[in-house]
Amino acid sequence: MKSLITLLALSISISAHAGSANATFTCESASGRTALNASVPGDHAEHNVEFTIDEKTIDWYSEVNQTTYSMDENSKVYVLGKLEDKNYHFIITNTEGYKTLTFSAIPSSIKVTQTEYGEKGSLKAVIIGNDPRSFTDQTPEITVDCSYSYEI
Repeated sequence: MKSLITLLALSISISAHAGSANATFTCESASGRTALNASVPGDHAEHNVEFTIDEKTIDWYSEVNQTTYSMDENSKVYVLGKLEDKNYHFIITNTEGYKTLTFSAIPSSIKVTQTEYGEKGSLKAVIIGNDPRSFTDQTPEITVDCSYSYEI
């Protein structure tokens, strides 16, 4: 009986994570000086966003440490809207709650196609955030071209 309960609990925990995935964005400005690589919540809350200008990078993350199973994080991400509705944004805040980056998809540029295991597409987005070259200044609005995927 004890092993049946253990097996049942294990199967429930495995099925709860089946299909979990993050949306991934790979973005670059027309000049090539700015890049954004992001893995933001689709089905779960872990995220990793790297924002680079002139080879200087800021990394925002919230990930489970696979050794200690504790959360390592320096930020939170909030996803607003849906790409399918042509209204998609994500905002990153630091641990004190201050906004450090805003990513806003340009609605008319969103192109998404269904794949066997999710969807892929492209879009343009406007990014405003902490400038990785100084860590204290804000960037101007930077428009980037992005590829997007969400697959389980």
